Amino acid sequence: MKITNNHHLCYSLNVYPGQTWSDKLLIFEKKIPKIKKQLNIASSEPFGIGLWLDANTVNELQSKKLIEEFKLFLESHNYYVFTVNAFPYGAFHKESVKTNVYVPDWTTQERLEYTKKVADILAELIPNNITGSISTVPGSYSKWITTTEQCESIALNILETAKHLREIHLKTGKKILLSIEMEPDCLWESPDQFISFYDKFFREHTTLAPYIGVCYDTCHQELLNNKPGDGLLKLINADITISKIQLSAALGAKSFDSKKTLKDNFSDNVYLHQTRIIDNGVIESFTDLDVALNKGNYYKPWIIHFHIPVYLKTILNGLTTEKRELEATLEILSKDIICTNIELETYTYDTLPQEIKSSSLEESIAREYQWIINKLNA
Repeated sequence: MKITNNHHLCYSLNVYPGQTWSDKLLIFEKKIPKIKKQLNIASSEPFGIGLWLDANTVNELQSKKLIEEFKLFLESHNYYVFTVNAFPYGAFHKESVKTNVYVPDWTTQERLEYTKKVADILAELIPNNITGSISTVPGSYSKWITTTEQCESIALNILETAKHLREIHLKTGKKILLSIEMEPDCLWESPDQFISFYDKFFREHTTLAPYIGVCYDTCHQELLNNKPGDGLLKLINADITISKIQLSAALGAKSFDSKKTLKDNFSDNVYLHQTRIIDNGVIESFTDLDVALNKGNYYKPWIIHFHIPVYLKTILNGLTTEKRELEATLEILSKDIICTNIELETYTYDTLPQEIKSSSLEESIAREYQWIINKLNA
């Protein structure tokens, strides 16, 4: 939804499973009306949508007939699409994802072609007066990148995508930005790493660089233990476009007993949960929660990449939501229009323990919306 003159807020629909277009359409028909009802939003009020388009659905939507039908559907229900989550390429629920979420990475032709198709679809859907965004993987998983040639391949594929976005802009007037989502243990984990790569490979391409931006995920940045907001300001000062902001909270475990609760309630086999143990500014990194539970020091504070509903404070037995980065980002957003595309993302909802879930996913989504809106209004 439009929450100020320039901010558009949505919820990433990757929280729902489904890898066919009929699955996605059911979300619009059955789920989104429930969210709007929880928020007391009139059917006549425009409501922003954050699509998740996996590769299978993207291939289905090469049909002009389906696109035209969807455009009519959006118009008739006062929905509008302004961003697409094109990070998960394949299955994203109820089976092990882990590092497969980065496959195919930006060294491959598959990632390039998929992202270009997503851009073509978004260009058909996005309103004329809104800049759109496509969030994507941060290059690759860092352990997979061992040569300069791989980095050069990643840069060339991203520049080719930027060229495609520029051509769409020139042809249709629809401006869409690639939004590279920094994530722990990936090629670009921190703003410093992305700025360095950007300066080396992108900045000199003055007609293409403006189409390459970042998706700033506050959960991911929480794990870096920087002064809240510093990473975002560093990117802005480096003249990097903030093309999308994902608002999410991380999971904290500070006491010995809370680690036992982690093991019993949050150690799932679906997603990758990078874990950081922090002691007097020193960070010890673990590739997944299971690894930290086997090898980590239970007496030190932990922060875990586990997206937790933003409205929660304490969770179970001393576990907490960690959202200093989220709150600092909201503070910056409330003062400056640094980014118009804002998305809530708590895709891990299905894997949360039942004790902290709302009565329904739609109620939880509505509560997250309201928490963010109240914060921004304050």
